Amino acid sequence: MPSQALAPVRVFGNGIGGPVRSALTREKAMRRFLDGTGWQNAIARPLAGDASFRRYLRLINSSDQSSRILMDAPTDTCGSLDPFIRATNFLGKAGLSAPEIHATDKESGFLLLEDFGDAIVSRIVSDQPDQEAEIYGVAVDLLVELLDFDPGSGFPEYGPDVQSEIATQALWWYQYAMTGNVPAVETGNEFRQIISRTASALGTGKAFIHRDYHAENLIWLPERTGVRRIGLIDHQDSSLGHPTYDLVSILEDARRDVPAELRDSLIHRYALAVGRSEDELLRELAICGAQRNLRIIGVFARLALRDGKLGYIDLIPRVWRHLERDLSHPAVSELKQFALRHLSPPDAALLNRIRCMVS
Repeated sequence: MPSQALAPVRVFGNGIGGPVRSALTREKAMRRFLDGTGWQNAIARPLAGDASFRRYLRLINSSDQSSRILMDAPTDTCGSLDPFIRATNFLGKAGLSAPEIHATDKESGFLLLEDFGDAIVSRIVSDQPDQEAEIYGVAVDLLVELLDFDPGSGFPEYGPDVQSEIATQALWWYQYAMTGNVPAVETGNEFRQIISRTASALGTGKAFIHRDYHAENLIWLPERTGVRRIGLIDHQDSSLGHPTYDLVSILEDARRDVPAELRDSLIHRYALAVGRSEDELLRELAICGAQRNLRIIGVFARLALRDGKLGYIDLIPRVWRHLERDLSHPAVSELKQFALRHLSPPDAALLNRIRCMVS
């Protein structure tokens, strides 16, 4: 991507009138934030965003080529910066590689962050598959080490009630895409109750969980040592929950397949490190994974139908395969019966239907 001077960056929208004025207002706010930071005259390069309304710019100092990341997260669409800041501070105190925060404007929604570079784990292991086992092993070791640190009470709880509510997006969006009809209220209530009962079988989880711990949110930092070789980003949704949730997040990645042999070795590695039986861990992975993958299927359908982000449609089949594996475990038999009654596999016809609904 070609360099851009900070002045002409215009990636806030392409409408006329209101949207343009809003974009210009946002750019002025960004300039006010950067004034006095030493980065107001930097070259700006837009980076790939995520599923939210946040956007990111890499700021490059033309004199010494040093860089920072500008997070642009308007509070009216992205909410408060406090969750990201709180998680960053906790991870830093735990001795892990979370980006240092160099400047903050919480009112306007700007952060100036340490730049970890472009060595995103998904890219590294794709280009250099011989490093996959090592990098994933370090990522799993990080989850084990994280268990030694008490996150305190400042994080929201990601328990059965929350899980049961957000998993229903599989009904409101994915089932709607299947049928064109809004699910009955009774169906939604039954789904919530099943998810809540299933998740409650895990017991109370009070560990720090990233909640988006996957290969595109991890940066490989080989110049560092130990688990600090994993750089952590996009942790604004961090919560208190069951620690197996992050393990299933990286093993059942929506964007890439983890080879079966590597998956098995990572499960063995984690179970051995935390002193658990693999059978018990597999049960927990199935429970956490089933809820998580139902939520993701619903979210991806929503991103396509509501926001026009069609690229997420192509990810649904992989997530469905993860879900099928999770539902094969006896611990989620009730949820399996419900899913088989109300949700259909994402075959080519269904995926094309979603595309047509958007267009």
